[in-house]
Amino acid sequence: MRAYNREIDRLQVSACSECQRTNIHRLRTQSYALSRIVAKTGGMGLAKAREVYTNCIRSALASGASSFHIPTDVGGEPAKKGITKALGKAQNKSLRIVAGAFKSTPIRNLETETWVPPLDLYLNKRLADFENRLQRPDLDDGRGGKKTAASVVLTACRKIQQRLSSRRGNRGRPRTLGPQGPTAVERAAGTVMRWTGGTVDTNRVVEEAWKARWLKERDGRAITRPADDFDHQQETLFRNETLRRHDGLSKAKSSLLIQIRTGAIGLRDFLFTRGVPEVLTPACECGEGRETAEHLVVRCLAPPLTRRWERTGIRTRRDFYSVLHGINPTTTRLARRVLDWLMDSGKLPMYNLARRLERPRSEARRPPLFVYVGSLKRIAP
Repeated sequence: MRAYNREIDRLQVSACSECQRTNIHRLRTQSYALSRIVAKTGGMGLAKAREVYTNCIRSALASGASSFHIPTDVGGEPAKKGITKALGKAQNKSLRIVAGAFKSTPIRNLETETWVPPLDLYLNKRLADFENRLQRPDLDDGRGGKKTAASVVLTACRKIQQRLSSRRGNRGRPRTLGPQGPTAVERAAGTVMRWTGGTVDTNRVVEEAWKARWLKERDGRAITRPADDFDHQQETLFRNETLRRHDGLSKAKSSLLIQIRTGAIGLRDFLFTRGVPEVLTPACECGEGRETAEHLVVRCLAPPLTRRWERTGIRTRRDFYSVLHGINPTTTRLARRVLDWLMDSGKLPMYNLARRLERPRSEARRPPLFVYVGSLKRIAP
C-alpha cells in the first residue's frame, strides 16, 4: 500500500502542472464570462451573482484539488506559494466583480460580505468530504452486508502489488528496509483529519476556521468600518443570513451598501487616502470632519440633500451601524432610504446612470418640444 501511495505521489507531481494549466485556462474564460454577466449597472443581484460564481467558477477551480491542494492545518494559514495561492487571488478578483467593490477593499471583508469562505478552507472541506465518503459503508459486499470505498481501494491496491511482485521476483531496486516516513497522500489525509477533528459536518468546521482566521486578522485593529464590527453582527457574519440584507436590492444598491460597509467608497476621505490627484482634501464641504458615508448621514451640518428619515432614527455611529447590519423590517427600510439618498446626493456620480434607470418611466426626461411657425422649419427649441 505504501508503494502504491508513493507511486500516486509521483503521478500527482506530473499531474499538478497539467491541472494548473487547465484551471488557469478555465479561470480566464469564466472570469471574462462573469464580468460580462454580473459587472453591469443593471446586472443580476448579489445573491444570483454569488450563485453563478460558486456553482460554476469555484466548482471548476476546485476540480482535481487532491492533486494540487496542500491542506491548511488547524489554525494555520494558506500556502504562501503554489496553485492554491494563485487560485485564491483569482477568487478575490471574482468576488470584487460579484460585490461591485473597489480593488482596495480588504479581502476578509469581501469574503464575509458575499458569504464565500477563503478558498483554501473550501478546498479543505472538499478533501474532508472525500475522506468521509471513503469511510462510509455505502457499497454492497455481495453477502448482504456493506463495505466502504476505502476497503475496496485497499483490496485492489494489494492485489496489484502482489501481482507486480510475482512478476518482478527479486529483480529491480532492492526493497527499502527500516521505518519510512509518511507519503504526501498520507500527510494530506492526516492534516484533513486533524482539521475536522473527526466531525462529519464540514460546513460547521469551515465556519469555525473562517471565524478564527478573521478575528486573528482583525485583532488589534481599530473598528473604522461597519464590516469589521463583529460584536453587533454575530447572527449574520459567516452565515447565509448575510445575504438577506440584499433582498430586493438592485445590483447598484447592493454594491453601494457593500462599499459603505467596507469603507471603500467614492467619497473624499477614501479617494484622498488612495492618492487620487483631483481630490486635494479629505474634508467634507461643511468643514466639520472627513467626508465619509457615516459623516454625511449622521453628522454633516450642510448635507447635500434634506435627509429622508426621522432624525431620531439615525443619531449616532451605533445607530448607523445597526441600520447597515440589520435584517429586520425597520433597519431594512432605513437602509434603503439611506441608499436612495446617497445615490441622489450627487456625491457619487458613478451611480447617476443606475439611479436614472431605476426611476419610473413617467419621471424620465421628456424630449424637447419645438415650435413651428407657418412651415415645418424648426425655429425654436
